[in-house]
Amino acid sequence: MVAGRAGARRERLFPDQVRGWLTVAIGVLGGRGRGMVPHLLAGSEHQALEAGEATPMLTTHLTLSVVTEPLLGLSIAALAVAVARAAYSVPAWLLAVVGVAGGVVFGAAAPLVAVTQDPAFTALFSADVLISVWLVGTALRLLLVHRARRTV
Repeated sequence: MVAGRAGARRERLFPDQVRGWLTVAIGVLGGRGRGMVPHLLAGSEHQALEAGEATPMLTTHLTLSVVTEPLLGLSIAALAVAVARAAYSVPAWLLAVVGVAGGVVFGAAAPLVAVTQDPAFTALFSADVLISVWLVGTALRLLLVHRARRTV
C-alpha cells in the first residue's frame, strides 16, 4: 500500500490539494509497517499468554497499535474526503463514504480493545475491507478517467 500511494504521489495522479493528505497517509502507513514486526512476533507468545507469563512482543504490539491504528484510520478517512473533494464527482463521494466509514471504524478498534479489554471489539479490524474497497474503487475510477481523457 505504501508503494502504491507513493507511486500515485510521484505520478501526480491526484491534484495538488490532495498531495498533503497523500503524504500524511504514506508516512503513517510507513510508520505502521514498523509496528507490524511485534505483531508478527506476538504469535510466538501464545503459550506465555495462556500461562499468564510476560508477553513483551504482544504488549509492545498492543501499545503501538493504540496509536498507529487511529492515525492510519483517520489519515485514510481524510485522504478519502480530499480525493472526493478534488474529483467533485458522485462516484468519488460514494467511495469516500466507504473510505471514511472504514477508516473511522478501523481506527477505533485498537483503542476500544485496549480500553475495554474486550476481544469482541477486534471484529472492528475487519473494517479494513472497506478501506480496500475505497482503494480499489478509487484506482478504477482514476483508470477510467485517465482512459477517457486519452480517447478524447
